[in-house]
Amino acid sequence: MRPAPPAQEQGSPIREVFLHQKLRVILSIGALAISTAVNYLIIYMPTYAVKTLNLPPTVGFAATFSAGIVLTFLTPFAGMISDRVGRTTHMIAVNLLLLFSIYPAFLFLTKNPTPTVIVIAVFWLATLKSLYYGPLAALMSELLPAATRATGLGLGYNIGVTLFGGMGPVIMAWLGGFALIGDLAPGVLPDLGLHPQPRYPDHH
Repeated sequence: MRPAPPAQEQGSPIREVFLHQKLRVILSIGALAISTAVNYLIIYMPTYAVKTLNLPPTVGFAATFSAGIVLTFLTPFAGMISDRVGRTTHMIAVNLLLLFSIYPAFLFLTKNPTPTVIVIAVFWLATLKSLYYGPLAALMSELLPAATRATGLGLGYNIGVTLFGGMGPVIMAWLGGFALIGDLAPGVLPDLGLHPQPRYPDHH
């Protein structure tokens, strides 16, 4: 077996990323933001079911469990599909479905807060999350050349999760004050790339 060829001499990967690959990192942040927001949305569902919809805790956890099953078994098939049709085409199509599904799903859920409806809504969102998440790692890797891939992915991932995950509660508290959004804020935030913060009922 021949030894691997020596790596070419080059400057600092961090310097290379910030000088010449900023757009690629931004694209990876945007791609990750969607997946992160929907993931937090599914995790948040038990709290939303109990605190906002006044449903038993078992309903929210059952919905989340069904989402976990979907994510476990469908994600590999999503990667296989993207290998055939192309990652960009596949992920844009799924992203459009997500964009036009999240807010109506929460609107329907708030109007019909039953165990069946919440499980169906979460199951559908988890299906779309799986289809999007399957090719995500490959897409992010392909955005960057091999020489700076680890550095670029590290920056993209950590910035994306921090901005569109960690800042979610702050934005949620702000959006929740608008009458047109109110309890539907959890459905609005994933469309903005943010995850929700619980709204607790007032006790007088």
